[in-house]
Amino acid sequence: MEEEIIQLMDLYEKLFISRAYAITGSSEDAQDVVQDVFIKYIKLRKKGTLVDNPKSWFYTAIRNQSIDLIRKRTRKLKLENETNDHELIKERFSSKSQDGLTELINLERVASTKIALGILNERELHIAQLRFTEDKSYKEIADVMKLTSSNIGFILHKIIKKLRQAVEQEGALSNDSM
Repeated sequence: MEEEIIQLMDLYEKLFISRAYAITGSSEDAQDVVQDVFIKYIKLRKKGTLVDNPKSWFYTAIRNQSIDLIRKRTRKLKLENETNDHELIKERFSSKSQDGLTELINLERVASTKIALGILNERELHIAQLRFTEDKSYKEIADVMKLTSSNIGFILHKIIKKLRQAVEQEGALSNDSM
């Protein structure tokens, strides 16, 4: 079994890391994912389970582990943002601010943007993050996502359209409630 693991690492480790990187967008995360998957494989083999096609098993496990990592981070970020928003609102309105109405309007805009971000699927959110947060070029994003540059352009266009519609809809709802 030990020989099998060493052989798998020698043959496929770089390929597995590049697969994880394509999903996570981070070399550190990719290495962590592959390491975790190798550990799972070792535990599986120690139980006596045989895997007919280890390469295929690894691809599936790496994909699942990478997606789980992204989901956990997304949930954690949403929770942190909600907590920070709540604390900010408490702080701003517990003090006697002269610009309370302006502050409330700005906070509502921030909340609307965060709500709009909730309408993006994981792939769209990942592409938007690479483009707008990490300032990656279409080509760089295409390489990470294993798509063409023109696909990235089309997807970013759809993302912006979705966000614009969500913000406009949120604005229409806000105006209706006044």
